[in-house]
Amino acid sequence: MNLLKDKYIIVEVIPTSSDSKKGIIAQLSALKLDGIKLIDRFDYRVDEKLVNNKDNINEFLGIMELFTRKVGYYFEFNQELYDKQVVNVKKRGLKKSALINISDVIQDYMKILYLDNNNAKELIVNKLEELKWITFKEQEKYNIGNISEVFTKGK
Repeated sequence: MNLLKDKYIIVEVIPTSSDSKKGIIAQLSALKLDGIKLIDRFDYRVDEKLVNNKDNINEFLGIMELFTRKVGYYFEFNQELYDKQVVNVKKRGLKKSALINISDVIQDYMKILYLDNNNAKELIVNKLEELKWITFKEQEKYNIGNISEVFTKGK
């Protein structure tokens, strides 16, 4: 095959899980090329509701942590955070945390699945550094403000 002269199609499949028995296909892309000239492009992303389930998000955060573990970032995610549609991000040695909306995780961070390791790590770390970080003390103030929610949940 002569990549400079032949016509061909490159297909990219992005799963929601690294385990083939779990998850679904999150995105499908195809490039139709004539040599190195792009003729057509096809992108299909499944309904976000299918991608946005707790197990898929948890699996994806695990993939992200593979890239961020050495620089000290880690993710907190549980049913309560899932219900609020957020992920809590923390960094070792820093008494601060930041929240990321799950929809932002799906839209902004999904790219790491088709980047090489260095570029994926750089993308994640840069995005995490741009977040609005608040101290644990400030976070407690916000939680105290939500105390009525605790007493009204069972009613």
